[in-house]
Amino acid sequence: MVKLHFSTVILAALVSISSAAAWAPLSQPARDLSVFASVNERKQKRAGGFLATKRFSTVSEQDESPITPSTKQKLEVFKIPAGVKPSFKVSVPTVASVFAATVGTYFLNNHLAMGPVRASSIAGLVATMVLPENLAIAAFAGSFAGMAKGAVIPGLAGSAVLGLVCSAVLTTFDNKKWLVGVGGRLGFIAQCACTAQFLVSCLFMAPTPPAAFIGRGPLDFRALTLQLPMVAGFTVIGALFMRLWKKALADKSKRLSNSVGAVGATGLIANLALPAALAGPVFCGSFVAMAAPTKLPNVKSLILASFLAGAAQQSLAGVMLGGWGGKLGTAALMGVLAYTTLAEKVFRPKELERPEDNMMNMK
Repeated sequence: MVKLHFSTVILAALVSISSAAAWAPLSQPARDLSVFASVNERKQKRAGGFLATKRFSTVSEQDESPITPSTKQKLEVFKIPAGVKPSFKVSVPTVASVFAATVGTYFLNNHLAMGPVRASSIAGLVATMVLPENLAIAAFAGSFAGMAKGAVIPGLAGSAVLGLVCSAVLTTFDNKKWLVGVGGRLGFIAQCACTAQFLVSCLFMAPTPPAAFIGRGPLDFRALTLQLPMVAGFTVIGALFMRLWKKALADKSKRLSNSVGAVGATGLIANLALPAALAGPVFCGSFVAMAAPTKLPNVKSLILASFLAGAAQQSLAGVMLGGWGGKLGTAALMGVLAYTTLAEKVFRPKELERPEDNMMNMK
């Protein structure tokens, strides 16, 4: 039997990423990153036709002239282009939100035996009810990391380190504007954090037998193929339910109708109503539905991306074993990227030849 290798999956994902449309700007309130330079430096740079700034204020003691608002506006560093709004900032609230959600979800999942989907859903619902939306989104990324099992991240101390690693990965993705607007992005960030910590820990201690980066035994492709319609179908159901939830509660509860609240509600309902084998695909589908309208503009695109995410779940069956946090989100991201690539290369040329009205956007 042919065995799936994680390097192959990663290579395919990178190819999809490179061929996808340009990454969209971040979506949360912008942060002012202004700093100042000395008067002499400003004059020299103006004379050279280029204005450079330093990270810290270097105004000399001899310069007693006040800095006016107009001067400050000219001295902005990393000037944000129009429409680009950074989601997060390296700050204590962001790190604390990710840290608390990671440890809390890990505790609910492993010590109270709630299971990963229910634990992450509860963490997301609590976050959306008590935190501002940008911090709730940060906390949700931490909750996906906290879905890891003890075989992969052993002990609460390990989950605490994971929370810090996840906050660092999240900040890096936001600063670089990577994968913005792609459904499953937060889960993929959590998966990167789990993978980094797992690989580093393997340098110092042998992993537990259930945990493996790549499965050693052959995969039963026949069983995976037979399961594909069911997995993909419930992934589609999860995506549609999440969008319908947002639409139904849009005028009733701002917190429960935002992406974090809608995904948390979808996961919790699925966990209570369905077996674990089906609750996972539903939860994955809700991640797909978090995609921006520019990525999945209508119902047809949502369904197709969700189906591809279901196929991605099956393709990841032989890698990241033992309970990897963020694995469902990674599958969702693969589905959205696969759809956007197909839309760009296959579907869009046909639409240009024969324009059709888009279906109603349920988001």
